[in-house]
Amino acid sequence: MNSKKGDHAANLLFNLLDNFPLEGNEASVKFSWKAFLNIRFLIGIRTDTISIHLENICSQLSMPKHFWDQLKKTLPESNTVLFGFEEGISQCIYKVYLEFWEKNSTTLQHISQCESPLLQYLGFKWDAFDRRKHVITKYYCYPFLSIHSMLKNLETIYRNTKDKTALNIAKALLRLSATRMTIKNPLMYLDVTDDDGMRNSFDINLYNAGLKILDIQPFLIEIQKYFEIEGQSCLSFLSQIKGKTLGHLSGGFDRQGNEFLTVYYDI
Repeated sequence: MNSKKGDHAANLLFNLLDNFPLEGNEASVKFSWKAFLNIRFLIGIRTDTISIHLENICSQLSMPKHFWDQLKKTLPESNTVLFGFEEGISQCIYKVYLEFWEKNSTTLQHISQCESPLLQYLGFKWDAFDRRKHVITKYYCYPFLSIHSMLKNLETIYRNTKDKTALNIAKALLRLSATRMTIKNPLMYLDVTDDDGMRNSFDINLYNAGLKILDIQPFLIEIQKYFEIEGQSCLSFLSQIKGKTLGHLSGGFDRQGNEFLTVYYDI
């Protein structure tokens, strides 16, 4: 993507959110075949803070109208709105997520087990320069899921791949994080799918493990080599963020069937 166009799209979002108190802020790096994307960020703002301004913000970001119609119906159930941006090789993507953490937490206070997954995030994503390209992504969390079950879920996602390198790295990172966890602060596993069912991926919240990017550096180098990503620029950037706290690990296959792994970190 032309850097000036990407900068303009990112700055528009920053400017629209400039005066709001933030609930959270994180960035991520995405690894895929011969591609390393590091201009990716998420900004969280409380729903009760942003709700009366949200239609104007989404309009200025050229959100598809039917997205807004669906979002506003579900907005009252959310506790946080997350705004995302990703600059890719050939496009820039705006993202608006609704988070339902507080709603789900209330539900879980009254039960000891949950047989059905709960919708944790509802994501609306569109091309910043061509809103005809868009998709809705749903993130379902599995409360009380054991580490063993998480590992089995990962194996199911990668069941049709011959090369299990990405799977093995994801499992190793999950096992490492599990050694740092307590029963009081468990890991959270989410299944991720798009509204057309083409995406098949996972997201695991690893914040409670307290790991730094430096702690998982060997795994990141292995990922870089597996996806045949040019080493110097990738490793240089990873060195810059080595002191950041590891947030999420996501991966699997996108809508085109392309394999990926993404590492989120707190900024």
